[in-house]
Amino acid sequence: MLMNVIICVVFVWYIVANVGGTLGLCIGASLLTVFEFCEFGILSLIRCMKSTRSRNSTSTRGSQVKVKVAASPDDKLVRY
Repeated sequence: MLMNVIICVVFVWYIVANVGGTLGLCIGASLLTVFEFCEFGILSLIRCMKSTRSRNSTSTRGSQVKVKVAASPDDKLVRY
């Protein structure tokens, strides 16, 4: 009788450990997946902002501003 009780207790703890380990693995994997999606979204947003900023800076970099040099202090600088 005592042997049956010990085997039953060990079997129950074996099942609890297996179920707990599997659930822990699944929940841990789920949290990792959520964090990976968050990281992907943040990095994509940063990359998009950088490309927009570089696109804007290259468009202004290509246009040159010509300035007429003032011959005297009374002359005004003219942009064209």
